Formats: sequence, C-alpha cells, structure tokens
Amino acid sequence: MRIAVLGDIHGNLLAFEAALDHVARQHVDRLVILGDVVIGSPDSASCWQLARGLNCAIIRGNHERYAAHFGTTAADPDWATEQFAPLHWAAHELGVAARAELELLPLHLRLPEAPRVALRACFAAQRPRLHSCAHPGGRSYGDVS
Repeated sequence: MRIAVLGDIHGNLLAFEAALDHVARQHVDRLVILGDVVIGSPDSASCWQLARGLNCAIIRGNHERYAAHFGTTAADPDWATEQFAPLHWAAHELGVAARAELELLPLHLRLPEAPRVALRACFAAQRPRLHSCAHPGGRSYGDVS
C-alpha cells in the first residue's frame, strides 16, 4: 500500500496545490493530511475547502485546535494578543461552520483496510495534555472497536 502524507500546509494554497499535483503523479492508494492545514499564510479557508474536498483522512493539528477554540472559553488568553494576528485572520476567514468542522477532526488514524501496515498517524505536540497521540478519548479515523 502506497500512502502519501502531507502536513504543515499552514494556509499556503499554492504550495498545497503543488504538493497535491506531485502526489497525483505518485499513484498512491491513500492520502492522509497530518494536521496544520490552516493558519500561517492567508489562504486558510481555501486550503480547508480543498482538503475537505479530497475525501481523505485529515488529522487535527494544533493550528486546527487554535482556530476551533479562538474566541471561546477553551482559548488561551494570549491568543487575543497581536502576536496571534494570523490566527485572528484565519478564524475570521474560516467562519463559524468551518471552525466547528476543525474541532471535530480526529487526533489519529488507523488503517483497518491494511491490517499488516504498521502505521499510526497522529499530530504530536510537545505538550501531550493539549494535543497528541496519547490524548485520552481522542477521536480516530478507522477505529473499529
């Protein structure tokens, strides 16, 4: 099984499209997006729309969490500061519905259709209590329990 894994797109639509063009030429069996589709470059909404339309597994990265939680009680108060201007832009650009979708993304991926493939995909952060493979109760693509 050939798997393409993309991540750290950070709202860079041109780079995302170029990476997808490359993936299309590789004849992969599965595409996985490993978090951070949004926030960084100015095209977060377009990148999210494109990613959603690919009908592939998308793992929630820390930037999806930032966008989903911005302006809520779950947000870090520092996110309201000027330092987080790219987050402010992306949250506004994405809108309420897309931000709710980001919140629902799973934290890891399992491939039940390929039981012999030793793969566990997740977005790992330095602070496991916030976001990691070990997050208790995290949603997963492909859980068959």
